[in-house]
Amino acid sequence: MTPAAIRAAFASIPRFALATLPTPLHELPRLRQALGGPASAPRIFIKRDDLTGLALGGNKARKLEFLVADAATQRATALITTGATQSNHARMTAAAARVAGLECHLVLTSASSNPPLQGNLLLDRVFGATVHHVPAPDDPRLALGKDEVKVRELETMLRGSGKTPYVIAVGGSSG
Repeated sequence: MTPAAIRAAFASIPRFALATLPTPLHELPRLRQALGGPASAPRIFIKRDDLTGLALGGNKARKLEFLVADAATQRATALITTGATQSNHARMTAAAARVAGLECHLVLTSASSNPPLQGNLLLDRVFGATVHHVPAPDDPRLALGKDEVKVRELETMLRGSGKTPYVIAVGGSSG
């Protein structure tokens, strides 16, 4: 497939505008110098995804543009996603739902049934998300608990009340 064909195929995928794009690249000459200068280090740039403009920024805005568009084509009225209590993905999903006029349910893993209302969890609430806590796993190496059961319960409850849920995988990672 030619580059032009790839661009055309990509451009045909529905997208819901959420982010201010493109975000700038900033060169870091002092970092390059600290690493030994031009003789030892290549030019170094940083992509400023903190400037996407959605919910304090982040790279998840790009994924969410496609996911929210897909939800819209399926006539969804609510988004459901999962993550840890301070999940950036959950925060961004809550903001995207607000922008798109959709209800948002977040299934968040927490060691407490009532974690402190701070950071991303506070922003989830500010953006109007309904937060559902599930217990953290026994294994501290795992970030997520058994959220699938709660997600299925929410889907059933929302459908029963005449709504159309759209489930977004943890982190917005999907095919």
